[in-house]
Amino acid sequence: MRERSRSAEKFTVILVCLCAVFCLAATPVPQKAAPVAPAPPTTQQIPAPQGITSPSSIVTPAPQKAAPGTPAAPAGTTIQPIAAPQITTPPSTTTQKPAAVTATPATSAAKDALNPNAPPAGTITITSPASGETWYAGVRKELQWTCTGSCSLVDVSLWKDSAKIAVIGTGIGSGHTSYTLPLTMDAGSYELRVTSDYDTGVEGRQPVTVTLPSITVTAPKANEQLYWGSQYTITWTYTGDPGPVAIDTYGGSLSPVTTAGGKGSATWTLPASPGYQFLQASYSLYVQSVNNWKVSAASADFQISCRKALCGSVCADFQNDARNCGWCGHICNDGPCVNGQCVCPSPYPAQCRDKQSAGAAQTKYECPPPSSGKGKKTSPCTPPPPDPPVDISYCVNLQNSTTPQQYVQKDCGSCGNFCNTLATNLTCVNAACVCQAPMAMCGSTCANVSIDTYNCGSCGTRCAGGQFCRNGSCYTP
Repeated sequence: MRERSRSAEKFTVILVCLCAVFCLAATPVPQKAAPVAPAPPTTQQIPAPQGITSPSSIVTPAPQKAAPGTPAAPAGTTIQPIAAPQITTPPSTTTQKPAAVTATPATSAAKDALNPNAPPAGTITITSPASGETWYAGVRKELQWTCTGSCSLVDVSLWKDSAKIAVIGTGIGSGHTSYTLPLTMDAGSYELRVTSDYDTGVEGRQPVTVTLPSITVTAPKANEQLYWGSQYTITWTYTGDPGPVAIDTYGGSLSPVTTAGGKGSATWTLPASPGYQFLQASYSLYVQSVNNWKVSAASADFQISCRKALCGSVCADFQNDARNCGWCGHICNDGPCVNGQCVCPSPYPAQCRDKQSAGAAQTKYECPPPSSGKGKKTSPCTPPPPDPPVDISYCVNLQNSTTPQQYVQKDCGSCGNFCNTLATNLTCVNAACVCQAPMAMCGSTCANVSIDTYNCGSCGTRCAGGQFCRNGSCYTP
């Protein structure tokens, strides 16, 4: 009986060990998601001996009572199972696959990066300006578009030759905006683009033509006659909006002029005389945009002349010009010029002339034809002839040889009859040259007979040597 009991105990221990082996082998080894170092050693299962079923189907025999005479196990004694043997295998050299990544939907620009071949998520159609429409630089233009899909906010830009040259607006959600092309922009073909902020593939494009404003001077006209010293109205038309314009004229530039309605005008006051720097055969004006020198135009050639006469470089009216009265260089010194004559005021009715060249011929000079230039026509002038000689007319009273300007008495009874000179000491009385008392006329000179030793008491009475004349008598001191 004792041998049979020991055999049962051994059988029970073997069954417990086999159950432990099978349980350990069935437990999976945890695996890391990402590629890491080689896996730790694994436990190799030991196949069960033939004739023994798996632990799940093993029926543990019911405890048997000890045979009579067999000593019982001491109370409190526990039978420990024998640990199953472990066989360690080398680490696996096969790289494990990384854990699967779950993709999330792309948004904004990331959508294009993850799937560049995806079709646009909407459409944009530019309705204004129309395709190929002319867009004038300097003119404000209303831009409009319609949109479907992912285009609630858009960027608007202007392109030329695949290069962005202007950002018109960003983050626009109204479907319209406005823009004024700068006047400095060159003319040519451009492309307007409206692009979705969410999907750059959603974009509308429209070709446009940029044209600079143009100016056409309508007055003065070709060969039109203008006059120095007058006022003239300059006129022009324009397309687009050139903004304020400046007008370059002879005698200075006019202040910038603001125009409207496709037309412009300005009043030009011509100088009274050309002066030598503006003495030319023909002239023209130059109208130019203040903001862009490329927007400009020159008038046709026209002429400017004096209404009456040209004396040197000065326009003159022989009828009333006090410095050119009746002819060039004739100056009215003391009165006005009326109908080509110097008029003397009372009481100086007579008129005498201090002449160098009486009745000098009118001098008129023109420069050779000018060469064409930008804007106004200019040409160098050869030195003009000098102004005509001075011919002064002055007023005088021939009765006493007095003048308004209190000149030295030199016209007594007639022009040029001088009385008061260092040689004569005469004065003009009643249109005659006489000596003032106590002076007496002795030949051609005035002598004081009271003290003159050569005319003592009377003309020709000469005192002897060593004598003096006193009170008209010779005496010896």
